[in-house]
Order: sequence, then C-alpha cells, then structure tokens
Amino acid sequence: MKQRLLLLSSLALCGALCAGLSRAGTLQAQEESNKGPAFTIVGARVFDGERWLPAGTQVRVQHGLVLAVGPDVGLPRGGVLIDATGKTLMPETSDTADGKAGAAPGDHGAIVTGARADLRLVEGSSQDWNGLGEIVARWRSGVLVGGRRFGATQPL
Repeated sequence: MKQRLLLLSSLALCGALCAGLSRAGTLQAQEESNKGPAFTIVGARVFDGERWLPAGTQVRVQHGLVLAVGPDVGLPRGGVLIDATGKTLMPETSDTADGKAGAAPGDHGAIVTGARADLRLVEGSSQDWNGLGEIVARWRSGVLVGGRRFGATQPL
C-alpha cells in the first residue's frame, strides 16, 4: 500500500512538473516575441556619450538594451545588420530650446553595455558636433521612432 501511494505521488509530481515546464516554455516563447527588435550597427563612427570610440566599433542591440559595444559584437539571433558607413552613432540627445541637438554633459545617455538603447544616427562622421547633418534614424529603447526607414543589410 505504501509503495502504491509513493508511486501515485511520484506520478502526480511528474505530471505537475511537466505541466509547469510546458507553461514556462509557452510564457518564454511569448516573452521572446514581445521583446524589442534586434540589430547590430556597423560602419558608423561611434561617440559613446563621453568619447569617440575606435574605428570599427560595432553596437549590438536587443530587448531595448545595448548588449555589446566593440570591434566584433556579432549579430543577435534573428537580428538585422545595419550598415551605417559614413554616419555617426551617438546617444539620443535632448533638443535644446533653439531646436539644435544638445551635447552638454549629462544631457544625453551613453552607448555602453547594459544601457537603454536610445540611439541617434546622423549623416556625416565629423567629430565636430556642429558639423553633424540631418538625422538618419532615431531609436527609443531599440525601436525606430524617427528618421529615414531602412532595410536589412542595406546602407542607411
């Protein structure tokens, strides 16, 4: 009798665990589909909010966060490669009262691993803030919110 109760208890426990794992897998799949777009920006001149990063720096974004910044960060699973050759990538800035992008310290975020992916990609690669041209694309938490549209693996 004890063996039968033990066996039934074990079967019930296994059933509950399997149902829980199945439910967890479904929830995980739903979460994956709800997460922001994934992309890697290559070819841009990158200003991280404090300094210019070396040529060849890439920025990988997923789930609304900067996942990696460096020379070869790879492409997120299911992500898009954005060729931004000849453009400048920087943290999204606040616009000043005169409508020009502000660059005062503390007035912008940073492009560092773990930061929110609030990014701005602009025409030109000048290190002079005033020399930067029209905005090509803006992202809020990794989601394109303004600027020209682009396609996968196509230059902006």
